[in-house]
Amino acid sequence: MYASSVKLFMALVWFLLGACIFCWEWTHPDGQGLTIWNTGISIGWGAIVIGLYNLLRWWMASSYQKRERALEEAETKRLRELRRRSRPPEELNPDFDFSDRDSTEEPNGERGV
Repeated sequence: MYASSVKLFMALVWFLLGACIFCWEWTHPDGQGLTIWNTGISIGWGAIVIGLYNLLRWWMASSYQKRERALEEAETKRLRELRRRSRPPEELNPDFDFSDRDSTEEPNGERGV
């Protein structure tokens, strides 16, 4: 959770830095702007790209955490259901079990011929 919020914070920092660079270049059109290796591309675009990268990393981490949380909840629900099914119903009292499952005697004292 903490690492995910750091990624979002860093994305915002990079976006703010890019916006500041663009604002500075817009307010000082006569000065030489900050460019990438004298290509004419503002370094503000680099900051925006890094901000987008951090935003993508934040989104991927948060979606992974949500998916893991959902899988964990589903597994917990499945185990709870299995435990509930494996227990006999509580209204069954073994003192009143009249089935012949445990009995080795034949009914009515008759023996097979």
